[in-house]
Amino acid sequence: DLVPAVFPFEVPIFKEAEIAVEFVGHPLVDIVDTSMSRREAKAELGFDWSEVPVTLIPGGKDNEARGLLRLIVEGAAEAAEVSILKVKLIIPDAEKYDEDLLKELMKISPRRLNIFKGQRHMALRASEAAVIYAGTSTVEAALAGTHMLILQKTSTLSHFISKLRGSSILYGLPNIILNRPLFPELVQKDITPKKITQESVGLMEGAEKEELDHGLGEVREQLGPPGTIKRAAEAILKVIGI
Repeated sequence: DLVPAVFPFEVPIFKEAEIAVEFVGHPLVDIVDTSMSRREAKAELGFDWSEVPVTLIPGGKDNEARGLLRLIVEGAAEAAEVSILKVKLIIPDAEKYDEDLLKELMKISPRRLNIFKGQRHMALRASEAAVIYAGTSTVEAALAGTHMLILQKTSTLSHFISKLRGSSILYGLPNIILNRPLFPELVQKDITPKKITQESVGLMEGAEKEELDHGLGEVREQLGPPGTIKRAAEAILKVIGI
C-alpha cells in the first residue's frame, strides 16, 4: 500500500510502477553522530591531531570479507608507507574477525594498523578517508564526512552484461545518490592491492578535497533532515487509518 522510501532515487522507480511511495529520508541521518569535530574524534580514539586515520571496512559474507580485508590492508599499508602524511589505518568492528586473522594483518603493517572493537562511526568521523565495500557503510561514511574508495564485487554475469551494454554502472550509494562518480570505485578484478594503494594515495593527497566535501554536503542534503523514523511512522499510520 505504501513504500516509505529512504533514498530519493527510489521515488521515480516506484511511481513508474504505479506504487504509492513517500520519501521519508534515511534513518542513518539520526544515528550517525556528527557532534564531534574530526580532531575530537581523533583524540577519542587516541590519535594525535596531525595523524591521518584511514578506516578499512570490507563487506560481503564472512569468508569473502576476510579475503577482502587482507587485500585492503595490504594496499592501504603500502599507501601509508609511500604517503607524505602520518597515516594510521583503522579496522573497526574487530569482534567480527578471528584473532588469527587480526594477528596476521598486524604483521603486514605493525606500526600503522590500529584495531578497535565497535567504534565504526567514531572511526569514520575521525578519518580523512576510508577504503570501504559498497553498501550501507558508504552512507555512514558520507554522513561522517569521510572521503572514500569504494569496492564492489558483483556476479560475473551482471558485470559482463554491464560491460557488453557499454553502460557505466555506479555501485557506491553516495555516487548513486548524486548520479555521478564523485568517489573512485574499484570493481571485480580491479580490486588489487596495487590499485587500492594508488587510489588511496590519491584520496589522501589529492587536490579535490573541496570538491569532495561539497559532494558530501549534497549527499547529506538528499538523505533528508533528521526525524526520519517519526516521518516513516506517521506515513504508516496514515495508511492504516490511525
